[in-house]
Amino acid sequence: TAKLIADRFRAAREADQALKLIVAWRLRAQSDKSIRLAEKARADHAAEMETLRAASRTKGDGTAELMADKFRAAREADLAGAFLTAWQKHAETERNVKAWAAAKAAHAKELEDLRSRPRTVLTADRMADK
Repeated sequence: TAKLIADRFRAAREADQALKLIVAWRLRAQSDKSIRLAEKARADHAAEMETLRAASRTKGDGTAELMADKFRAAREADLAGAFLTAWQKHAETERNVKAWAAAKAAHAKELEDLRSRPRTVLTADRMADK
């Protein structure tokens, strides 16, 4: 009977050790699985954040491009306004120069006509004007 008790005790102890080993193995497997899942979750999160950063950069690039287009359009409008103003001043100056030259030529012609007329006609014209 002592042998039977010793066998039962050994069997119970082996069963207890086997149970402890199984529990430890199971905890280790769960731990490894949770570590793998955590690493996968971190990798997925990092990939998602990179995708969001890229989308934000793309959106930011679009916003920057719109701002650049507005700035360029404003600059081109200012430049066109400056060119138009300069052209108008030049055209007005040219028009004034031509008008002055035409007036000067008309005045010179009128003086020449007056000088070429006889004095008696000039005196009669002056008297008629009065």
